[in-house]
Amino acid sequence: MSYNNTVLVGNLCRDIEIRQTASGDSVGSTSIAVNGYKEGEVMFMPVTIWGKLADSAANALGKGSRVLVAGRLKQNNWEKDGETKSRIELNANTVQFLDPKGSKPSGGDPASGAVDESNLPF
Repeated sequence: MSYNNTVLVGNLCRDIEIRQTASGDSVGSTSIAVNGYKEGEVMFMPVTIWGKLADSAANALGKGSRVLVAGRLKQNNWEKDGETKSRIELNANTVQFLDPKGSKPSGGDPASGAVDESNLPF
């Protein structure tokens, strides 16, 4: 048996970009900056959000907003110039708004990935 569930808390690196599938469903794309284990270590994770959750998140959140994102990791593979490329992204099924759009982000600079861990909900 295998289990694929990931929970990350970080800051949005950019506004959520919404596009529509051929069937009219919304798909949101963004990235979040998450602190690593070592001082100054930052991970930037691409995130995909689907459906009404994508619309809600795009309306409520903006660059620098602090979020908790939970979902499944997905690996995308493709060929480019005869070379196999790969990218891992988080397909979100939960997005918890920790800082609403328009408020001062409490988590720090999203480009640096600085997250004030004293404000985490757990």
